[in-house]
Amino acid sequence: MNARLKTLLILAASLCVCLLAALAYAYILQLHGWYHGAPEEGIARYAGVRQEDVRLRVTQQEEGYLYTIWENTATGEVSMTFLVRQKRLGRSYLRPKGAASLSANGAVFEIYQTGEGGDGIQKSLIIVACDNRSGVLDRCELTYTQRGANGTARDRTETVSVTGPFLLRAQWLPGDVYCAGVAIDRQGAVAARYGTWTEPARLSG
Repeated sequence: MNARLKTLLILAASLCVCLLAALAYAYILQLHGWYHGAPEEGIARYAGVRQEDVRLRVTQQEEGYLYTIWENTATGEVSMTFLVRQKRLGRSYLRPKGAASLSANGAVFEIYQTGEGGDGIQKSLIIVACDNRSGVLDRCELTYTQRGANGTARDRTETVSVTGPFLLRAQWLPGDVYCAGVAIDRQGAVAARYGTWTEPARLSG
């Protein structure tokens, strides 16, 4: 066997090994819920609905994450789902990670919370979502409670205006953070609440 043929065989074998490794890795990603495709595809699987019934209404993107409020066009129900994004093998993969239903009377307020870290929570994800298709909501008043390692807690408040049919606001905050709040209608009354909301705990932030 001449040297040129031997080199070609080695290159072909190496390419086959790389291709098989890539296929195996892609299969492993799929086993762990990752997929290459449109956000609607993962949302449909996660929610157990038909992909053609998923209509994205509002989205917020950042590196590594996609947040969305979407409507099930078959039922009119509205939900919030967020997906994790990563690039592997030159392709972008998504995986749904959390969801919350916003369906009720058209004035629904929801906060989704999760934390990431090692032994202690190093950062907290707070997603505030409102269904304001009825147009009755004016604002959301939120209280963030930062839990310290020594058991102490520090509060700050924030007011977020609701200007459109939907509100979607996702943010990562450092440490272990708990968020509670209320949605206020245009008459100044509480339309919906989430978590334990205590008026005396409200501080200007």
